[in-house]
Amino acid sequence: MNYIGQDTLGHGLDERYPATERTCVGEPVTLGTQDPASEPEFLGVFQTGGGGTDRSCAARTTSPTALTPTPSGFRGRGWTPREQKGGPHLRPFGDSRERTLPPRGSVDSDPNRRETMKTRVLVANCVLVVVMAGLAGAAFGQPQPVPLKAVRELDQASYVDLARQWRQFMDAHGETGDGLVNLGLAYEYGGEGDAAMQAARRAVEIESENPRALAYFGKLLSILDDDQAAALAALQKCRRLAPDYGFGLTMLAIVEMKLGQLSEAQGVFKTIFDRHTLSRPLQDYGYNMLTGLPQGAVLVTGGDSETFAALAIQAGMGFRTDVAVLNISLLNVPAYATAVFKQYPKIKPDYNLATHELRMTSSGPTRLDAALIKKIVQEQKAPVYFSASVPRERYSYVPETTTEGLNLRAASSGLSADEAASLILEKYRLDSATDWTEPWSLAPGEAKLMSNYAVAMVKTAEEMGISTSSRQRLLERAGVIAKFHDLASISSHVAELRGK
Repeated sequence: MNYIGQDTLGHGLDERYPATERTCVGEPVTLGTQDPASEPEFLGVFQTGGGGTDRSCAARTTSPTALTPTPSGFRGRGWTPREQKGGPHLRPFGDSRERTLPPRGSVDSDPNRRETMKTRVLVANCVLVVVMAGLAGAAFGQPQPVPLKAVRELDQASYVDLARQWRQFMDAHGETGDGLVNLGLAYEYGGEGDAAMQAARRAVEIESENPRALAYFGKLLSILDDDQAAALAALQKCRRLAPDYGFGLTMLAIVEMKLGQLSEAQGVFKTIFDRHTLSRPLQDYGYNMLTGLPQGAVLVTGGDSETFAALAIQAGMGFRTDVAVLNISLLNVPAYATAVFKQYPKIKPDYNLATHELRMTSSGPTRLDAALIKKIVQEQKAPVYFSASVPRERYSYVPETTTEGLNLRAASSGLSADEAASLILEKYRLDSATDWTEPWSLAPGEAKLMSNYAVAMVKTAEEMGISTSSRQRLLERAGVIAKFHDLASISSHVAELRGK
């Protein structure tokens, strides 16, 4: 099966490094989560078929078109906030379409920021209540919160045991929305889709204005029942109640994209950017993916962090809106495929979208995205690039690519090695990748994502014809990033190359 959140770090760039320094194919990365009990990790793609470990509730899949949510790539505010450290001003981009942001934590005349500050005050009170309730719960033997798989994956028996503990605890002390979300997560990860849905539905019944419960319920409606309309209603209500809740916003954007409502999804991504829900490292990563691409290029993404970061930068800053960002897994959804080619008609391939529907075969559902990508690359109506997380080897058609910064170029011509080095070293925003004020330990997936920078630098430094000075500078910066994030194999490789 496949996920939007396949942040296969370094996957398309280099596979010489161990899984501890990359995220395995199909393993979603939760970026910026701060409450494992309430922020489910999946945001959405194939539920059925394909290879690999099924990380969703396959037992409950009722339709071959069911889609599976993958992790939130954003730091939720308004319900379960994580305090974010102040950062430097974003320096001017030199483009009249762009705008910069004040440092985090500053108060300016932006009404969105004022509203966010008010929300933070309310949230601080909520957090205090939650902490006190947690202490009280501990006194009564409250079970541990169910951790997200991307943060810490447990064995099957542990999920079964956690589900039992949460059920017994609520039988003794009463049901709560957050308790039922924990119960639902334990059931979901344990493969009990029906039970997870029942827990989520009950959470909304008893706490109809609990954003966590609404977001989780919306997620399961989208995944398990493939009821995008009902999911949309739940997530819209979640947004009204908690306009800064990162998971609710990203899940809402995903459902809108599944429904082909790209303009509405763009509005959500603008909110994500304006309310500073997107972390600084992800802002910079999204910017770096887009900058340097040729005018009118196609960027095919695979991971949620890459997709959402790029779309939020486009929507929030008006930056590189000429680039068509296509999520490869969502191309399996006819409504999304139709809408995206309506938005970017110049790149529409010679392909009959009327026949673009999921068909079951003996080996699982057909891969519609592979057919579309093959057409797009072969016709070359625009330069085509792939993000590092796109699992290209899973397709019968694997285009030849060349590393160009963070992306892989399928176009016939592009930047030289020295030009690619200049792009990385002079135009990329790299400071946030080694910002010690960022809470990396709370966002392990986000920390791993930074390894793509080091891998891209190493790959570029190994290109034929690169100048000695560019090679040395790339390896020096790659070594700094690898050391900061404890990437031992990359550090060793960089040291070996620098010794040659």
